[in-house]
Amino acid sequence: MLLAPIWIVLLTLFHLQMAKSDTPPNEQYPNLMNGFTILTGASWLILAWLPSGLTGMMAVNGVYSLFQTALLRVPAFRNAVGLAPLVKYKPRPFMQSVREWQGGLSRRWSASIEETKAKPRSRF
Repeated sequence: MLLAPIWIVLLTLFHLQMAKSDTPPNEQYPNLMNGFTILTGASWLILAWLPSGLTGMMAVNGVYSLFQTALLRVPAFRNAVGLAPLVKYKPRPFMQSVREWQGGLSRRWSASIEETKAKPRSRF
């Protein structure tokens, strides 16, 4: 049955989308989330070969996790259980984070070239 692995992948992708807005901005975070998105899509090939009981358990766990995340985002519930209010962060689009990552790499590359040029060379 191929419906359960597809269901698991969709639940995981939806959960990742929900988590993006709750996570503080970090230089490496977009790369991590993009990697999780790609790996989640590729995991369908592995999930298709697992036993049905295991995929069923993973699907139920995905629904439970999604419900828990949605419940913890409700301010009244957070207040009732004594949790601090959430701080809203605006997630960056996928291509913007890729461009920023490439820009950071090129800046580090340029800096290392300049540092190498500035060092005196020894003959031995």
